[in-house]
This record gives sequence, structure tokens and C-alpha cells, in this order.
Amino acid sequence: MGNEKQILETLSPQIRRRLSNISLSQEITNIIDYEIGYPCNISPASEFVSEVCDMLVQNIMYWLEDEYKFELTSKDKDTLYYYFVDTFGDNIYQRYSKMCLKGKLTESKKEYVISQDKLYNFIYNYINSHYDLDNIDIMTHYGDEEFEGLIDFEDENGKRLFTYYEPEYFTDTPSNQFMRKNSPALEPHSDDYFLFNDLFDFHWKDVMKQWFQDKFNLPVNYITS
Repeated sequence: MGNEKQILETLSPQIRRRLSNISLSQEITNIIDYEIGYPCNISPASEFVSEVCDMLVQNIMYWLEDEYKFELTSKDKDTLYYYFVDTFGDNIYQRYSKMCLKGKLTESKKEYVISQDKLYNFIYNYINSHYDLDNIDIMTHYGDEEFEGLIDFEDENGKRLFTYYEPEYFTDTPSNQFMRKNSPALEPHSDDYFLFNDLFDFHWKDVMKQWFQDKFNLPVNYITS
């Protein structure tokens, strides 16, 4: 789903420092041995991986609150969950297979099923925190024949964040048929485009379409680079 180091780095330094004070592997062992109840009642194995990682997030949350009076945000919880899946998923799967599958492996350990709702919310929150919505300048080009149908979004320093293309921007020529047909289109800055691809593969594009519509009340049919 992306590079686990990059995902973890979205956590604050305070959280990363405090996590270094505990053994996450031992916490997982305690969850499997003492907290999860009857592991083999959970099926498929991917659901077991998800359950253990979710319980680990909850335990970390309670520990931080008790020891440091420190609360995790929803974004922090999602980040930890996906980091735990990326880091410990294979090991948890192997433990489940030894306990419950008895050599009859019917699932690939590469097929962990991560809740679509959790994935969507995580990506949405990440995109939302990535941009400073209070300091975005929107520049339309209404009346400018050359740029009619194009809207630029820039940050306070003049860096282009997005370009929004309405269908009328594209002339009715063979070379423009695809974009004309699939617009309104959104073009994020290339740095952000490649960052989101690196973190989330292709999963971020549909989320960004909805996020952009929610924040700017402009529909998006296509994400372009």
C-alpha cells in the first residue's frame, strides 16, 4: 500500500519517540495469547491480521493516555493501523496459519483485506491535512478566450497546487477528445501526484475526487498528471 517508513513519518515525533519505549512484538504476542479469545473463530486470516492490528492501536492509545496524558487523533490511529499491517502483517499471518490452518493454506499472505472504509478515511484525512485550505488562492480565467474553462489553485507563496479543467477548455479536436470527454479534470502538482502514488498506489485518486468536490464544490471526473 505504500512505503511504511513514509507512512510512519506522518506521525508526530512525540508519538514515534514514545513508541520506541515499548516492544510492539511483545504487545502483539500478548494480544494473540491473552486478549483475542479464540483466534480460529476469526476467518479469513486477513480478518485476523486486521483485528490484531486494530487491537494494537487501541492498546497503544490507552497506554499513551494513561502514561503520558497524550491523546491520538483519528489520523494518528489510522496511520498506526496501516503501519502495523505493513510491518507485522506477515508475522501475524504466519502465527494464524500455524494455529488455525494446519498446513492447508487457502489464502495468500499477500491478500490482506483492509477495510475499504478505513482505507478511504485514512487517505481522505491525509489529503486534507496535506493542504492548508485557509491559504489557497483561486484564480479563474472567465472572459479570457485562451484560458476559458481553466481554474488555478495556488498556495500563499504562489506555488500551483491544482489546475482544474472544465470541458470547454479543450477545443473540439481529435487530440483533445479524451480530455474533453473525461473532464472536469484535476491536475495536482507533480510533487503531490507522485507522493500520493508512492504512498497509496492508485487508491488515492477516487478519494481526491470526492475531497476536492467537498472542499471546493467542483466535481471531478478524472485525475491527470
